[in-house]
Amino acid sequence: MTKHHLHGVERNPTPAKSLSASEPIIRAKPPQHHSTRAHDVQGRFCGRRRRSFATGARSSRYSAPAMTVPSYKAFIQPILLYLAQQDAPVAVADACEAAARELGLTAEARGAQLASGGPVYRNRAAWAINWLKRAGLVEAEGLGAWRLTVAGRGCAATPISERELLSRFSSRVEVRPSRTKVRRSRVTSNVGSALSTRGTRKAYRLPPRPLAVGGQAEVYRAIRKSDDAVLVLKRSRNKFGPNRMRREIEIQSALQHPNIMPILDWDRLHHSWYVMPLGTRTMADLGRPIEDTLLHRIVAAVLAALEFAHSAGHPHRDVKPQNVIELDDGLQGARWVLADWGLTRRAPGNTTAEWTETGQLLGSAGFAPPEAYLDAHNVGAPGDVYALGQLIAWALGVDPVPNMSPAVVGPWRPAVDLMTVQDARRRAQTVAEVRSLLPALTG
Repeated sequence: MTKHHLHGVERNPTPAKSLSASEPIIRAKPPQHHSTRAHDVQGRFCGRRRRSFATGARSSRYSAPAMTVPSYKAFIQPILLYLAQQDAPVAVADACEAAARELGLTAEARGAQLASGGPVYRNRAAWAINWLKRAGLVEAEGLGAWRLTVAGRGCAATPISERELLSRFSSRVEVRPSRTKVRRSRVTSNVGSALSTRGTRKAYRLPPRPLAVGGQAEVYRAIRKSDDAVLVLKRSRNKFGPNRMRREIEIQSALQHPNIMPILDWDRLHHSWYVMPLGTRTMADLGRPIEDTLLHRIVAAVLAALEFAHSAGHPHRDVKPQNVIELDDGLQGARWVLADWGLTRRAPGNTTAEWTETGQLLGSAGFAPPEAYLDAHNVGAPGDVYALGQLIAWALGVDPVPNMSPAVVGPWRPAVDLMTVQDARRRAQTVAEVRSLLPALTG
């Protein structure tokens, strides 16, 4: 049998019984297709649409009512604000529904379906959550549940426009390396080429040996390749390091204060390192006893840093001379800052006792309060007050002894005595109580 094809039609010259021999049988073939590039309503490439040679009709990924659903960018702020109002982790479906209500989506918009059968508005809400995750503003809590990070709560607490919010997290979004060709979205393309190395360890040149090595991390003098700026890179060095460093990065980057060491860049994928400015000296480099005027300036800076952190629910828990650094970054002038927030704690309700247990010291011997040996996980603001009292005594020439109040003479004695009481219930509870003593000391 010879077959002939013409425009999708198969002709069989073999005569049929019910037809005359002169009339051929015409059987319809499935329409042939070719593919054309397709974009969604935001202009993003979303695969290829198929067009029939026979009919010329094109099939789309979205149904017609999808045009009434706003882009994923519009879902970002409603989801951020909804998560900020919730105390417990939120399921994706609940966040999607809350955003849809806030945006006032009509029944027609809610009915728009993807080619796969899922609702369009939920797909775009999921895209919004993904971008918030990549920006470090939300994190997963269990299976299919999300909550805000410290940085996310700070973003939600400040009323800003949608454009400002997009600009803020665009500057923080990670650029992940890929073996395949990377197609950059509109949001990340606006950031510029300077972000191409942001969050990339290869952007910094390190010497073969670190400046210092601790139990959880090691510190390097780093040079940023793009501008030869000399900075400090801190890198975790054991299996517990990334967990604590992730917490350190989240909290320290959210605590924006002149007397708290800023974080300039960090590993957005594994949270295994971060970069900060290089200080000129530490308090440990100063000769003792420290001159009274300089000591007042240092104490005032540490008090300001602790007061700001405590107001957000984050005790430092490792105040000591090595963590008090003089910084002159050319932005806010020379000042003293409190660094190394690796032992800090999340706000109550978001904490974990995974790495602390009874009898395990949290902090530095001599500066850590007595309760740090008994219940390290629950050391809070009074523990920082105790460490600051020991810090003042150290600056005056009295070396700290674990679980012993220092014997200080002179004008600093009332403050130090109140701050280093062994019983945490009788000790000064807040930084404000300590601050009330400073005017009398400086007058």
